Amino acid sequence: AVGGYFTFALIGIAFQQYVHFAVQSINESIREEQWNGTMETILSTATDFKIFLLGEVCFSFVVSSILLLMSLLVGLMLGARFYVTPTSILTAIILTILLIASHMDIGILSTGVIMKVKQGSPVTWAFSWMSQLVSGVFYPLKLLPWYLEWVGKAFPLTYSLDGIRLCLQSGKDLTSPVIITNIVSLIVFTIVATPIALYVFKVGYDAARRDGSLGQY
Repeated sequence: AVGGYFTFALIGIAFQQYVHFAVQSINESIREEQWNGTMETILSTATDFKIFLLGEVCFSFVVSSILLLMSLLVGLMLGARFYVTPTSILTAIILTILLIASHMDIGILSTGVIMKVKQGSPVTWAFSWMSQLVSGVFYPLKLLPWYLEWVGKAFPLTYSLDGIRLCLQSGKDLTSPVIITNIVSLIVFTIVATPIALYVFKVGYDAARRDGSLGQY
């Protein structure tokens, strides 16, 4: 792998902050909509709550993607080195899309909590903190105690960072078995987490609507 620890850490920090900022932006956007009363207006129309969520999520990740590219560019200027090929870049993009999909679920789930508790979601804080600790953001997972290493395998960021680092530091692509393993793990997480996240959001939304607090914060 090229680039050494600096590139390793740059990728970890850039992509962890990428998803954290995106999820946090979703939460803040929902809180603002709730505070202003616009969410109640939107969701009381024929607009499906899934469409409403998709719009909030897409905007947050577009802004975050711009910041991510800027972070990698600054890192390159400061001495980060990447070893890439056209196929490894394409694979890294696929992994990033799966990273987005998996963390969309975290953002949606936390908004369901926000709707009910009317404050910053503890889900986002806890998930972000644990991701930094056990997902290999700053150091390889093999340096962790075995039990934390197993905890790290439950977080989608772990598989995303591992795959993206292999793509950007070693030129790996879809022909690599470890890349395929990471992709399959992310797909499985997303398939399992999506209905759970939508259910939690719907429960929070229905509860807030029943007690008349949908437009309150």
